[in-house]
Amino acid sequence: MFFAGSADKEMPKLYLPSEWTPDRDSIPIEFRARVNQFTNALQEAFHRRKVLSNLTVFQQCTLKKLRESEDFIVFPSDKNLGPVILERTSYIKRVLDDHLLNGDTYCQLTPEAATAGVDRSKQLVQAFLSTYKRKDKNAGSGLSSADETFLERSLDVKDKFSYFYITAKIHKTPWKTRPIVSVPGSILHGLGRWIDSQLQVICRDLPSYLRSSFDLKQDLERLVSNDDDLDLTRVRIFTADAVSMYTNIDTDHALQTIGTYLRQKKHLLPPCILVEALLSALDIVMRNNIFRFGDTFWKQLTGTAMGTPPATMYATLYYAIHEMNSLCPRFESSLCLYKRYIDDIFGLWLIDEDPVKDEQNWLEFQRSLAYGKLTWEVTNRETSVNFMDLTISIDASKKSPINSRIYEKPLNLYLYLPPHSAHPPGVLRGLITGMTNRIYRLTTTKSDQLNSLRSLHRRLLLRGYSHTMIGPMLTEAVKHVEDRLRTAPAEGTHNPRLFLHMPFHPRDPASNVLQRTFRDNLLQPERETELPSLRNRDGAYFCIDRMTVAYHRPLNLKNLLFPRKFREPTDAPVSQHIIDNPDIHYPTTAFATQS
Repeated sequence: MFFAGSADKEMPKLYLPSEWTPDRDSIPIEFRARVNQFTNALQEAFHRRKVLSNLTVFQQCTLKKLRESEDFIVFPSDKNLGPVILERTSYIKRVLDDHLLNGDTYCQLTPEAATAGVDRSKQLVQAFLSTYKRKDKNAGSGLSSADETFLERSLDVKDKFSYFYITAKIHKTPWKTRPIVSVPGSILHGLGRWIDSQLQVICRDLPSYLRSSFDLKQDLERLVSNDDDLDLTRVRIFTADAVSMYTNIDTDHALQTIGTYLRQKKHLLPPCILVEALLSALDIVMRNNIFRFGDTFWKQLTGTAMGTPPATMYATLYYAIHEMNSLCPRFESSLCLYKRYIDDIFGLWLIDEDPVKDEQNWLEFQRSLAYGKLTWEVTNRETSVNFMDLTISIDASKKSPINSRIYEKPLNLYLYLPPHSAHPPGVLRGLITGMTNRIYRLTTTKSDQLNSLRSLHRRLLLRGYSHTMIGPMLTEAVKHVEDRLRTAPAEGTHNPRLFLHMPFHPRDPASNVLQRTFRDNLLQPERETELPSLRNRDGAYFCIDRMTVAYHRPLNLKNLLFPRKFREPTDAPVSQHIIDNPDIHYPTTAFATQS
């Protein structure tokens, strides 16, 4: 109501809410009365009641024991393969042995040095804001007022530190661990998000950039339909996987390489890209990744700053420069198609008619993939490969020579929400519709589509759903997707609306009850004017006639069992494992001061 009639402004992509509220007297009395009437009606509809838990007594006791246990920890596996349980001491040892005690990549800081380092990071962001904010609000260069506000607000955090944890690569034999730093809420998270917004604009125009497996499928279909001279009998598929891409990107080399590239291409970049500001911000984020693990503090010395918002686009751009300057031009005659999704390469290789020359080219190509400290593991050239979530095959004898179907890892547990989970009813329908849409988008043949739909139906039954419940939803989803494929998508329209944010509970009033409460008390109470016809103190109409009930996601098992901050055993903190454990080699440079 306060802003009704003001010029419509697009919500900035980077936004943090403020605590500002309009003065009470600036809101019309009639509108305030309706809001009070609406909130009072909601309070009457929601009242405390004793309800049975959707967990059995055994499940509740098990969950309580796991949450309170100082002997065991539940943490996520890599590739979404389900939860893992491990002794806390073993978890600590794997974190230290596998990652933090690698003196080339990390160094341990004293608490005082870590605090000083994070405070210095805040000062660097403040200096960044002072340097690159627009001196003249009407000028075209410098940070926009929205970005400036976002970055200033991002420095107001309750906890300045990031937190380190690992996931288990249980699909590897023996199992390995992936290092992750939880950055949200830390002092550099806001600046990292701004960098990411800039890099995304740059990376989406890179020749090798791959956004999704659906885009890859479309690229393959376009290649076959547009190139009639391509001899598919000579085409083979290969993939490549970078070895520890993030930690093996040398920070000095990457910043220098990206800086040179962006300054050379500055005239070709969109006006929204602030090259010097972007490079300055990258230097701050990539050189000041300080985090906690238990009662210990660490700094990442080299490699992509793990967990930071721009990590993915930073790594993507860094290697793309090598691809554009050297790799792809050099092997242009052999590469029918070359795409990369972060650290995974997909390519089509045209076999040379001379076998000796072809083998020489192939070996030289594999050697040329190395860049800086980065190395790659390359598969053999085949007619069928698994890449991302697709199995892609080439068969030149068929009418549709490129075939794709959904690939699912053998260890996938398909842990869909069970029927007794306390989620809004629309979640199950959305899951089925989303999975059905994915099946139709990624599979080529009707038979593969039917097989994937049957598998989805069978897995939902195994999770405890009845055919009576999911059968009609699946039929409706198939009809919806097929109808959409036959007709052009309608243009989206922006309709202003109110949002009622609230947690979901299955015993609370249903969404249609809340909508009726909105209509009867706020939209158009009996014998009163419609809400859109109300005016503010400037005489502008409110112009909102609908409300959306936005349910909060409830806490899941990961939230309950694996909080962001690692809870170490009271009698054996992480620092004790570093100093006392004879199985862990304590580096001589473990403690360092923050420069």
